[in-house]
Amino acid sequence: MALYMFSIGETTRQVQASRNDLSSLRGAGLVVVALSLLVFFGGAGPARAADGFGNLVHRLSPAVVNITIRQKQSLPEKFRSLPEDSPLREFFDDEEGEGRAMTSALGSGFVIDPSGVIVTNNHVIDGADEISVVFADGETLDATLLGHDENTDLAVLKVDSSHPLPSVHFGNSDDLRVGDWVVAIGNPFGLGGSVTSGIVSALHRAIYTRGYTDFIQTDAAINKGNSGGPLFDMQGHVIGINTAIISPSGDTVGIGFALPSSTAKAVVDDLIHFGEVHRGWLGVRVLPLTRDLAHALQAPPDAGVAIANVMVHGPAQEGGLRVGDVVTSYDGMPVGEVRDLLRRIAETRARKRVEVGILRGGKPISVRLTVGELQRDEAGKDETDGAAPEKKTKRKPVVPDEMLGLDLVSLTPEVRSAHHVPLQVNGVVVAAVANGGAADGKGIRAGDVIVEVNREAVDEPDDVRRAVREARRRADGGKVLLRIYSNGRTRFFAIDVSPS
Repeated sequence: MALYMFSIGETTRQVQASRNDLSSLRGAGLVVVALSLLVFFGGAGPARAADGFGNLVHRLSPAVVNITIRQKQSLPEKFRSLPEDSPLREFFDDEEGEGRAMTSALGSGFVIDPSGVIVTNNHVIDGADEISVVFADGETLDATLLGHDENTDLAVLKVDSSHPLPSVHFGNSDDLRVGDWVVAIGNPFGLGGSVTSGIVSALHRAIYTRGYTDFIQTDAAINKGNSGGPLFDMQGHVIGINTAIISPSGDTVGIGFALPSSTAKAVVDDLIHFGEVHRGWLGVRVLPLTRDLAHALQAPPDAGVAIANVMVHGPAQEGGLRVGDVVTSYDGMPVGEVRDLLRRIAETRARKRVEVGILRGGKPISVRLTVGELQRDEAGKDETDGAAPEKKTKRKPVVPDEMLGLDLVSLTPEVRSAHHVPLQVNGVVVAAVANGGAADGKGIRAGDVIVEVNREAVDEPDDVRRAVREARRRADGGKVLLRIYSNGRTRFFAIDVSPS
């Protein structure tokens, strides 16, 4: 994954961007930034429908709100000791006289229930001590936080009003097509009730590595203060929540991202009723199906995703899933990428029975299992698991064993202690990686433990060498599939050991 960073003075926000979606933009120095933190001017011209959007905007604008937050910040000691008669005290003393400054920020939101339930981005209200909501008619109400979710960057607020409030409703973002018209209403630069229009530029964009979501891309101009505001379709339904943009310098260039309503609806519902999000959990680690890994697992390269680890007593193990299975479908929907599967698992209600399609040894199998609930101490345990980039460390030259290029030693008690290998892990330890060997550059490191070779457990270096020799004699290309324990995780590595 590529890391993009945008700094404003002493404020820095980091966003992980998918290499698949953003690598072509990296050369231009583009960055993904949270809209509530970006300060800039200028922008791309809005698109317009032939008959305009006046009627639509007139109907929807009253439900879109401006959000202002105030946050107390501790001051350096030199400002806490100002003289009693200093005119600066009015800026630095809070109501309790504790010498804390109040900072403010702006964002957008929208009412989804006449009783005063409001949706916005989590980063808009993150760290707020006070939250105020300003309506289209100028009315201002204090808001309380019902709940927030960092993974989807959503928050739900509640205001108490003496009268029913204008509201809007979520639509179905799954029905969107690239090229459909959309309208954004929000509070850019504090200019409440601003409207821009555009089209859906792309669907299923991945701009964060953390989280369970993909995004709608639009060219509707969105700026600082639009965060948390709604993206409407032509029927007036909220089909997205404006969250981030890509920009080379801070100016809007018509590349904005909105969280799809299909993801937001379930999250918002949980936040309203529970104050937190209840997510499904299987207890698996999965990784992309590369061509070499697919070959080793006897699956087509585009079949799905591979299971790298199955947690003991987790829903996946109890349902019959195994390490090395290739997941091809989940609950009736095909699985194309790791994020597809993780998002669908997360959106599944606990205790639901789902059918999981897999390939095991090249044969299609259907497994039915009961989804568990993700607990706080299990967060991240249904996630991608791949080989991390190899650290550039000095390695002693070794003679590659059967072209595998690994110096192997038995897992003795002394070796186990030296490399901090847990008692429940058994296998053969990598003592060194040979420069230029078959395993060089794959991400295997000294101290890793080879647990299995070609789905068979190994206990001694000779077990590994025997499996490699057998693979080299095969007519199918001579690839070995290593299952390796490293730093608390197990990973797969497909190594080509075919004779030169």
